[in-house]
Amino acid sequence: MSATEPWICPTCANRVTTPFCPMCGESPLRPPDLTLRGIGAKVLHAVTTIDGRLLRTIWILLRHPGELTVAHLNGKRMPYVPPF
Repeated sequence: MSATEPWICPTCANRVTTPFCPMCGESPLRPPDLTLRGIGAKVLHAVTTIDGRLLRTIWILLRHPGELTVAHLNGKRMPYVPPF
């Protein structure tokens, strides 16, 4: 892993020396991220990427929708996509 320049996490306000904040997973913005091309690339990636959490959420919503609500209320949130 390459060394990164220290930065302040905007979410946690912690000083971080790694590429991602260990507390919340936030990463610093790079100048290309703020261009129209960078924003378009992020949107395209978000729209076209299907991960296990999305498939698991859709499956449980179709098979047992009440279980998803109960799991969310009990704090089991990481295996599923967050509610909109």
